[in-house]
Amino acid sequence: MKRDWSAKAGRTVYLSSLEDLGGDGAPPPQRRNESPAAAAAANKGKKKKKGGAAGGRGDNGGRTMKLQRGVVHLKKEEIAKLGSACEDWGYFHLVNHGVDAGLLQQIKADITEFFRLPLQEKAVAIPSNGLQGFGHHFFFPKEQKLDWADLLFLITRPVEERSNGFLAYKAFHIQLFKFMAINLGVDEEALLGVFKGHTQSVRINHYPHCRQADKVLGFSAHTEGVGLTLLLQVNDVQGLQIRKNGRWFAVKNLPGALVVNVGDILEILTNGKYKSIEHRAVINPDKEMITLAAFHKPPLSCTVGVGPLQELLMKGKAHYKMVDVVEFTKGYFTAKLEGRSYLERLKLGANDTVSSSSWYSSAGTCNGSDEQIPERYIRTEATCEEVISNYHGDMAIPIIDLNKLLSPQSSEEECVKLRSACQYWGFFQLINHGVPEEVIENFRSNIIKFFSLPLDAKKEYSQLPNSLEGYGQTFVFSEDQKLDWGDMLYLQVHPTDSRDLRFWPTHPASFRQSLDQYSSETKSLSLCLFEFLAKAVGAEPESLLGIFEEQPRGMRMNYYPPCRQSDKVIGLSPHTDVVGLTLLLQVNDVQGLQIKRDGKWFSVDALSGAFIVNIGDTLEILSNGKFKSVEHRAMIHPNKERISTALFHYPRDDLLLSPLPEFVKDGKILSNGKFRSVEHRAVIYPNKERLSAALFNYARKDMMTSPLPEFVKDGKPKDELAMAEARTIGSISVPNVQELAGTCNGTDEQIPERYIRPEVSSDEVIKNNHGDMSIPIIDLDKLISPQSSQEECVKLISACQYWGFFQLINHGVPDEVTENLKNDLVEFFSQPLDAKKEYSQLPNSLEGYGQAFVVSDNQKLDWADMLYLQICPTESRDLRFWPNYPASFRHSIDAYSSATEHIGLSLMQFMAKAVGVEPKSLSSVFEGQARGLRMNYYPPCLKADKVLGLSPHTDLDGLTLLLQVNDVQGLQINKDGKWFSVNALNDALIVNIGDTLEILSNGKFRSVEHRAVVHPSRERISAALFYYPCQDLAISPLPDFVKDGKVKYKTISYQDLLIEYFTAELDGRNRLEKLKLEP
Repeated sequence: MKRDWSAKAGRTVYLSSLEDLGGDGAPPPQRRNESPAAAAAANKGKKKKKGGAAGGRGDNGGRTMKLQRGVVHLKKEEIAKLGSACEDWGYFHLVNHGVDAGLLQQIKADITEFFRLPLQEKAVAIPSNGLQGFGHHFFFPKEQKLDWADLLFLITRPVEERSNGFLAYKAFHIQLFKFMAINLGVDEEALLGVFKGHTQSVRINHYPHCRQADKVLGFSAHTEGVGLTLLLQVNDVQGLQIRKNGRWFAVKNLPGALVVNVGDILEILTNGKYKSIEHRAVINPDKEMITLAAFHKPPLSCTVGVGPLQELLMKGKAHYKMVDVVEFTKGYFTAKLEGRSYLERLKLGANDTVSSSSWYSSAGTCNGSDEQIPERYIRTEATCEEVISNYHGDMAIPIIDLNKLLSPQSSEEECVKLRSACQYWGFFQLINHGVPEEVIENFRSNIIKFFSLPLDAKKEYSQLPNSLEGYGQTFVFSEDQKLDWGDMLYLQVHPTDSRDLRFWPTHPASFRQSLDQYSSETKSLSLCLFEFLAKAVGAEPESLLGIFEEQPRGMRMNYYPPCRQSDKVIGLSPHTDVVGLTLLLQVNDVQGLQIKRDGKWFSVDALSGAFIVNIGDTLEILSNGKFKSVEHRAMIHPNKERISTALFHYPRDDLLLSPLPEFVKDGKILSNGKFRSVEHRAVIYPNKERLSAALFNYARKDMMTSPLPEFVKDGKPKDELAMAEARTIGSISVPNVQELAGTCNGTDEQIPERYIRPEVSSDEVIKNNHGDMSIPIIDLDKLISPQSSQEECVKLISACQYWGFFQLINHGVPDEVTENLKNDLVEFFSQPLDAKKEYSQLPNSLEGYGQAFVVSDNQKLDWADMLYLQICPTESRDLRFWPNYPASFRHSIDAYSSATEHIGLSLMQFMAKAVGVEPKSLSSVFEGQARGLRMNYYPPCLKADKVLGLSPHTDLDGLTLLLQVNDVQGLQINKDGKWFSVNALNDALIVNIGDTLEILSNGKFRSVEHRAVVHPSRERISAALFYYPCQDLAISPLPDFVKDGKVKYKTISYQDLLIEYFTAELDGRNRLEKLKLEP
């Protein structure tokens, strides 16, 4: 729903205290199109009228309302007024509050002085990330409307969280909670207990004046995600408005009073009896406004969910869900301000990685004596930090003997060593582990052979975009990030049915078998360690075992090439592991692992035949900090390659991570840092640059404390970006429609509701159209011929301007090429479903067999299946998705791609020529760039008038060439609000303009909305070839097309356009229309 950002929306009625009213009527309502300042000016000097109560009328003829609001004193007799204020208004003025007037004046003076500072000095308080400091909150997408304000946000309680020793109010809010408990008829401790050890923060708001105050808002309409808020008016400029019964009421300041308002959490606790009221701040045209808001909420270390108080539930059912304080706070600060919408969702019953070049090839070109390492690999910290090598005794990581752990005679003593290793080092070497030497040596040999393969052979197992599995890299998420000097192969090894064998190398021949054996042999070893870890701290052995037994395990094989300037690069950046436990196997005899202890780096000399075991972030949290997840990194050798393999043990996917009760025997969660509950599936694994920050800023710190700078991009933590936006290109998995059609086409069978589209039968459709009512036909031979080119260009420009579609005949693609492709497509879609599923799309990927544009679980679905392939440039082809049946399939696609390559570029040149611009102006944007082929299969449907094969949309690209594979029609285009059926000519290609070309041409060529409908008894097959522009293009009208100087479209990067297009439902031309500039 679009939010109303206008300060003049709604009617404002002035709200006064009892003393201010004095029995007279309130000032007249603010007119709908009148600013607060204008309303005040209009009323200035007007004489009050007697009898201006309920029946009085203002000068605008509207009804003047006499409204009273309790001014609450901290006395017992005021409790009834307090309850009434909280129930009816959610706001009240608090007088006689006990805060020293001199202290308040000092606070006001200091705040005013701070905002008087030059921006450069205030900028010192600007945080590089997070909430604390000088800046803004609640700003996410670029197109979002902004508030006319700056703010300074500080945490004042707990004391250790104070940023600058800011002096807060006395804790009289405790007294208020007590009086509220009395009013509610509940035990004081029931309410006070929720806020025990509370978090208090202050937000100091500065609202500069604005001459056009009626066009901006100082603070968007919102409620507060806290228990109570106390607002101090720093200067005498008013601006607070609250919403009651759909109207905005301006709040007049009462000297010496604090304005108190009920927050969302208090509304939940009182089961809705007290109201968290929507409010906003408006701007004065001539004067700045400054306020200070102090927020009181439950501690973020609170492990108990917050919901309606039990005593209140005895009188009726719960109206709100139970909420986790941390999750609630996180949700509040990672969403736009939208009135009460965030709180309303908690009511019951409502609706109850950037690719990078191969490091191996970099090493091959950079290790000559005169060659320089690319700047992105240079790491100054590699040489400036102290590293301790060749240490022994107490300075070496501990060695744990599994035989001694298992032996009754030595188990207790070895457990003590194990506990010490996990507490003080977080690492240990495990000897006598029981994994057969033959298994280890076979595995080592195969890993070495794999990494010795030519680069092209390894690239057959390359990772897909937004996927971890496969050969390549993880943790690369920006174009300017420093890179690691290493390649890796990551595979999911357990459970066995989760293995994606497309990424499991088939060379050497024994690779898969040796990996499977290694995985099996180490399984019991890890579980055994979890039991002894629990035993070592006196906990039940099953306490950890139950979380990790039969859960996912992943294997990362690391290859670190030599580098002559090894002191300038890092193989793997400093990080901690997000898992429970990691088992590292040193594959060859080259060392490189370093761990950080007491601020120094220690080199680890891996023992022959030993495993190096380390604690992960998950286990540190579960153990309440008894075990340490320690920062470590991998360094490079100047002459030798290094190879290792890490086996990761993950917990249950649905686990809520928090310290286990067995590890919190003293009842104190705050063991080492402030661990809070975090849902394991919400942790984003790919963020590895300072991975210790990724999980620990999320699970260890208060929400108000910020992630490390390394995790912040554009002012927002990168792990939050990944979770909050989740804007990966791809589609949610949905049922195969061809199979569905087989079950829904009986006379009594019903089509699933998600496929029913009522608009199909209600839209007007023009069929059998001829002449001016049919899409134009363009002859490529005539365009090329000097004798007819000019005349045909006139037809071409007309087609592109008024239809956006045309049929292209005499296009020059050999009949044999198109017929071969048609036959192979028919044969492919005729295969059993299981055979086609071998080429299924991966999550967050477009390529393969499946669907696109499915982005939610409740959107309407299209009656179609598709196979999408990237066909150009040839090196971008992912052959895992290219069917090898029928046998000629790959060849026929390749031949069709080659035969059509020149057509799109030729057409673009003629289009440019037709409007009198340089022919190369368009074709140069698309020449040598990506092309994709989407093959569409539309099964028949007996109720064809109730479904759609492909929803109304425009194409993102420059040009699309559509090949009709069989003789069943179904394409419809929208012109002048009517749908026109397109009768595809035999042997013609249907060409249409895409969004990119409309923008580049400044609207001279039209990208037209179109859709595919379904036949009741026959399948339809088509193939669409898309011409994409240069990937790093900033899309805006080309200068040649803007000769009158008027640009009609905004500039947008092609990557942003791509993400917008493929992460949303198809919605006609809406997306394109939003890019238009105002006329």
